[in-house]
Amino acid sequence: MQLDVPMHSPVATNNSGEARSTRLFDRASTPLFLAYAGAGLGYILPMTFLPLLANVELQPGHWLQDGSWQGLILCAILVGVTFLGTVLLTQRIGRALHPHQGPRLSAAMVALYGFTQMAGPWLTKQWLDAGGTLASAFGIGVGMLAFGLVFLFFVPRPNEWHSRAV
Repeated sequence: MQLDVPMHSPVATNNSGEARSTRLFDRASTPLFLAYAGAGLGYILPMTFLPLLANVELQPGHWLQDGSWQGLILCAILVGVTFLGTVLLTQRIGRALHPHQGPRLSAAMVALYGFTQMAGPWLTKQWLDAGGTLASAFGIGVGMLAFGLVFLFFVPRPNEWHSRAV
């Protein structure tokens, strides 16, 4: 699947030359925000609790525990690249949908992602305190990633969004 997201999109205007929408949350950006929140929660749950899972599930002296530097470097590369890709692509799509909302959109998305990054571990602790398991918490993370993926399909393409009738 190829994304055709231009670097700079023209600002869609109404008949008087003003930007069509000044709302931060609308039909175009709300699914993007929901997809981003799902990605944030789905990403943070396994990344926060992966070392705990390794300690619980692996035998003492297992090579994954002894070779933690290799595991950390590989994890940093794999997770860092996907995290960076998610953030940069989402920011770019948001700015293509609403070029006139650039700084507000970026700030709101960063704040939302930060909130999910803080809420995820707290929610997991509540889940574990209520009798849930770490494996089921990871399942919740997978569910949140699926939630984000579903909403991603509702984000309109920027060129279609800007060419719509008022």
